[in-house]
Amino acid sequence: MPKSSLQVLFVDREQLQLQTLASSVGAFGARVIEKLAESSIGPNTPLLRLCEAWFDVVSDPGCSGGCLLTSAISDYRGRHGAIPNALRQGQQLWTEALRRAADSGLQSGELPPSTDLDQLIFELQAFQGSANIAAFSRDERALMLARQAVRKRLKQGS
Repeated sequence: MPKSSLQVLFVDREQLQLQTLASSVGAFGARVIEKLAESSIGPNTPLLRLCEAWFDVVSDPGCSGGCLLTSAISDYRGRHGAIPNALRQGQQLWTEALRRAADSGLQSGELPPSTDLDQLIFELQAFQGSANIAAFSRDERALMLARQAVRKRLKQGS
C-alpha cells in the first residue's frame, strides 16, 4: 500500500506519525515487560533486570532499528509541536521507569544508599542511546559493549 493511501486513514500526516509513534512505543514497552517476566535475573536487582530486558528487546533481530523513541528524539530535537511533545512524554515515562527500578534497587540493596540516582539514570540512558545506534547499524560488538557498560556501572553502584 502506498504511503499516501495509508495517510488517507488519518486526519493529517502528523496524526499518522503520532499513531505510529504511540503504536511502536507501546509495542516496544510490551516487549520489555515480556522480557522482564521471562528474566532469570534475581528479584533483588530490579534496575539490572529492567536494563537487561531493554537490551534483550533492542538486540532482537525482529526489532529492526532498535527503540523508535530513542531514534526519533534526535530527529525532532529543537522542533516544536505534537510529535516532539509525544517524544518527550515517552522519554519521561522511560526515565520514570528507570527511577522506580533504581528506587527499588536502593531498597533491595542492589544500589548503595549513596548512589546519585540522577547521575546513574543519565549514564544508563547514554549507554542505551549508544546501544540503539549499534542496533540500527547491526553492530553486535558495540551493542555488547553498551550492555557491558551498563552492567559494569550497576556493579559500581554510586
